[in-house]
Amino acid sequence: MLEKLFPEYVSEKLSEYIDILNDAYGENRDYTKRGGYVLVVENSKDVLAIGTIFDYRSLLFEWVDRMGDDYVAVLYMLNDDYSIVLCMPVDIAPDIILNELRGDF
Repeated sequence: MLEKLFPEYVSEKLSEYIDILNDAYGENRDYTKRGGYVLVVENSKDVLAIGTIFDYRSLLFEWVDRMGDDYVAVLYMLNDDYSIVLCMPVDIAPDIILNELRGDF
């Protein structure tokens, strides 16, 4: 299904992130309580909505992964047992993420 929504290289990375979470925390877990999930935003309106889920602008992230030339993924560890992988087009990514990609930290 992901391959219908995103370019192949993006859907492969998204599947990889999902597999990592499923391997570590179980495929049938309650993802709202344990392990976390992969969140994909596609436009600036989606980016604003993320603030209702977690404050991605003020939290430190573990890593940034470039997916081709036009997508980026960011891992946020919200606690020891819960993380969110936030994926978005580079052109709507916040400056703090873009700075990390450029090595400006």
